[in-house]
Amino acid sequence: GDADDKDAAVNEAPADHKKDATAPAGTTKTYSKYHKLVFETVASALGKPAPMTAAQIKAASKRLVELAEKDRQRRERDDARNALEAYIYEAKDKLSSIAEGAEVALPEQVEAALAVLNAEEEWLYEEVSEVAASEFKQRLEKVRADPDAIFERATELDARPKAFSECLAAIEFSRTKLANISETMPWVKNETLADLEKDINGTDAWLQEHMQKQASLAKHQPPAVRSADVEARTKILIKRLAHVSSIPKPKPSATPKKDSKKEKEAKSKGTAEAEPEPEQAGEGGAGKGKESAGEAPLDPELEQVLEYHSAEEVLEKAEEDLKAGKAAKDDAPAKDAGKHKDEKDEL
Repeated sequence: GDADDKDAAVNEAPADHKKDATAPAGTTKTYSKYHKLVFETVASALGKPAPMTAAQIKAASKRLVELAEKDRQRRERDDARNALEAYIYEAKDKLSSIAEGAEVALPEQVEAALAVLNAEEEWLYEEVSEVAASEFKQRLEKVRADPDAIFERATELDARPKAFSECLAAIEFSRTKLANISETMPWVKNETLADLEKDINGTDAWLQEHMQKQASLAKHQPPAVRSADVEARTKILIKRLAHVSSIPKPKPSATPKKDSKKEKEAKSKGTAEAEPEPEQAGEGGAGKGKESAGEAPLDPELEQVLEYHSAEEVLEKAEEDLKAGKAAKDDAPAKDAGKHKDEKDEL
């Protein structure tokens, strides 16, 4: 119809495009031809979408879970591949710098490690789109073996002597501290001190043995001991020493108060007249006799002293209280006994 004629005529090139009058003789000038398409849109109200059925909801949820799992696997695979690639570049750079000093690795050791890294790099840039994350991780663990051993020897070259020095200092400090504990903390048991001394000597013997082994090895050989092992033994010794040093002094055990001279006299008199006369039983005489036979209540201040002081200190405190008149209650049985005697004489 009219639309087709209109579209065909839009931007149509001239009919004589092959013979351009302005073009030099013997040449032709070409033109591009474009077609413009016109689309009509129609808006219509469809209303609210129909609710999903239970089966549709279940299928949609399952699909979302599957997509999330695929996305997780893709991220895990990408992370594993990137980790392998990053390690290859980093290890090759470190091995190049180590090869210059050649203290912790022989030239052939460096070459062998580089060969493994180069082979792994070539494999990595092949078609590995279908390789799982687990394979990348296994290859990374395998390729790290030789380079990491060289890197560890380079690190231990400085860290191990420092660890040796710190352990020797800890041993010397522990021995000094043990002697101090023996003199100033007599409440610490001899068995505890003997165990601590055993730990100190055992750590010293272990350290001397491994220092000698390490001294006999070349720098490019596997170490006899690592700095982390020495640091662990040092921490164990210091922890043991701290435990013994923090043993508190035990509190003195509470001892029963010894009767003073006056209290003994009062108790003896009260015992002699413990049996009240018949006519006194109904007048409270029985109560008085019971009070006379029993011990006087202890001063509250003296009770507190019993908890924190030795027996000798408690006795001294009791005598001071008696002298100062603070033990007036203790004399009550003696007064009652004298009163009973006077009444008896009158009768």
